[in-house]
Amino acid sequence: KLPVIFNMHGGAWIGGDAVLMETFCEKLAREIPAVVVNVNYQKADVEPFPYAMDEVVFAAKYMAAHADEYGADPEKMAVMGHSAGAQIAAGAAMKLKEEGIRLACQALIYPCTDMRPQPGLFEMIAPMLFPEKNWEHRWASPVLASQEELSGLAPAIFVECGLDELKPQGIAYARRLIDAGVPVKVKEYAQALHGFLEVNRPDYPAEDPRRTPEQDAYRADCENYLIWELRACFAEG
Repeated sequence: KLPVIFNMHGGAWIGGDAVLMETFCEKLAREIPAVVVNVNYQKADVEPFPYAMDEVVFAAKYMAAHADEYGADPEKMAVMGHSAGAQIAAGAAMKLKEEGIRLACQALIYPCTDMRPQPGLFEMIAPMLFPEKNWEHRWASPVLASQEELSGLAPAIFVECGLDELKPQGIAYARRLIDAGVPVKVKEYAQALHGFLEVNRPDYPAEDPRRTPEQDAYRADCENYLIWELRACFAEG
């Protein structure tokens, strides 16, 4: 039976698409190996928080209940997200824990972990994502969760970019998890740009300025790192 990974793409909660991560998910499925569910979650301008997280929780519950049909191991499930998708993954991991479903791992790639309105993008997008102004809820802003709420969460793998305004949020959440006794690993690419793991794959539009040979080299190294660490998480689980 194979482990299961639920992957959530980035795109600021209202953009992006799962189809842009198809070859990435195929690589994980082939090389770990694993069943990879590439979740095309509902965008927040259609269904605001916490709808996308509920979709991931539903998918995990469905897979656990139908694991035999897919040759899957319900004791070895993981969530993985990129940027906005990492915020969804982190919230879903917390919800699943609270509902008694144990994950083997959560992989948070350049995550957003604090959804309180801030100057810039968040100031504009927060009212759309959170019409009820519940942006401080632990599922929305996991860095604000209590130590009790964080305790017992699945081991976490963080990937951070040195050139990324979200990096402080990711590091802050990693520290909160460590303080709560959660096993954490952090991999930083000092010269990587936000989104490097997604935009440097063939699925992504070629005109994106972040597609460079240097960023693609970071992408290849990061994929190998994630495969190695996910294998280790599933082996320990």
